[in-house]
Amino acid sequence: MPQKAKILARAAALKSAFEQAGAVAVETPILLPAEVLLDLYGEDIRGRAYVTSDALRGEQMLRPDFTVPVVQMHMAHGAEPAGYTYAGEVFRRQEDDFARANEYIQVGYEVFDRENPAAADAEVFAQIQTALNDSNLRAATGDIGILAAAVQGLGHFRAAQTCTGASYLAATAVQGFVGSLFWTQPRALKPRRFVGG
Repeated sequence: MPQKAKILARAAALKSAFEQAGAVAVETPILLPAEVLLDLYGEDIRGRAYVTSDALRGEQMLRPDFTVPVVQMHMAHGAEPAGYTYAGEVFRRQEDDFARANEYIQVGYEVFDRENPAAADAEVFAQIQTALNDSNLRAATGDIGILAAAVQGLGHFRAAQTCTGASYLAATAVQGFVGSLFWTQPRALKPRRFVGG
């Protein structure tokens, strides 16, 4: 089986597992209005996205990820708590690393629950861990709230909280990323929980 067919089959299996866990499968357009993405991500998104122009619809971008269209759909039609899953192609320009794909498959599982966001995050990572248990993948998040909750969970260990928080902030400032969780050896297929982009 060609590589893309294997990736699509694995993505479909992951999406199905998330549906069995109660998530609603959603589809989003591949071509998105640039205005919304520019408002949320800023002009920097132009350097990472494929941009085109349409006489009737104005500037459009090939979907750089599922975050914005899924959040928009939830805000327009969703009740809370709610869980969604998706799988499909996303597109990112690559200017520095020719070996890095500019078109890849993204699989996601998202839970929206303003009443208990920590439980929603825990559910997402538990489902991802279960789905990827047989894989050699790494889960990653850009949500600083997860780290803040973990540090806060240290409870009465105030010195540990202060030290851990300060160490984390220093590492973030120097290295420019939020740490990885649970799995090692990242590969092309990385289901993620996105919060806010």
